[in-house]
Amino acid sequence: MAGPPTSSFVELTWKFSGTSLPNGAVITMGFTAPSGDPEEALETICDAAELVHTAIATTTCTLDSIAMKAGPVATGPTIERVVGSIGGAGSDGASPNTSVLIRKTVQSVSQRFSGRCYYPSLGASSLEENGDIVGSSRVNFGLALEDFLDTLDSELGMTPLVFSEGSSDPRVVTSYDVQTKAATQRRRLRR
Repeated sequence: MAGPPTSSFVELTWKFSGTSLPNGAVITMGFTAPSGDPEEALETICDAAELVHTAIATTTCTLDSIAMKAGPVATGPTIERVVGSIGGAGSDGASPNTSVLIRKTVQSVSQRFSGRCYYPSLGASSLEENGDIVGSSRVNFGLALEDFLDTLDSELGMTPLVFSEGSSDPRVVTSYDVQTKAATQRRRLRR
């Protein structure tokens, strides 16, 4: 993923650790820059992200920190805040290669190029035999993610975006959709 083209935009990097995670597990999300003080904005972002983490991840996964990068990758400042939140969606382990696939639907772009992120540490109790995410878990994940995005929009004026290589005009993410099937390493390699 390309980084923010100007200081009007930010990239959030969620950093994870845990027994069933690869070393250096992260997800990234692009947004318009928050209004107000960046340190206070990052505190609000981290508080909202903790609720997402406790809804999706098992207790074997920790959301260590969130970094907020403003402006161009080479020159923009980055601030980082420690979160230290342990997942709350059960203590049952999951395969280290299993995660929640979240598809980013982007305005005026085909689904193939819309973007996605993989949220780590999907618990075994949230999975059916065929690899589908249990309906109630999927709904809870989606609601937690929606609450996170609503908080960023209402309290900080942040709109979700996808950055493109060589473009100074990011595209608006119209929705984040939790997919029915769990993502596995094998499924990712086939894309």
